[in-house]
Amino acid sequence: MGELRAIDFVTRLIDQGRLSTDQYKRVLMHRVHGGARLDAFTAASRLNASWSFFQELRDHGRENAFTWLDRHYSDVGKRGTLDLREAYA
Repeated sequence: MGELRAIDFVTRLIDQGRLSTDQYKRVLMHRVHGGARLDAFTAASRLNASWSFFQELRDHGRENAFTWLDRHYSDVGKRGTLDLREAYA
């Protein structure tokens, strides 16, 4: 969390012109979110080491990744798609 806050802070300073883009680079942040289906897992699921559970997580991750790529592929390398302040406030 501290590193994400630092990235957000430096980005805001760049946007305000207080830091030079010659010395600092804007970090383009993205996140493929697991959605409500992943949020529904309890903390106890971290102890589930069954192969079928890993396969379920893999399949869900792939599905979300393809959905994200369909929506944001053209943004990669051009603009961030994650608002750090909103996502982690």
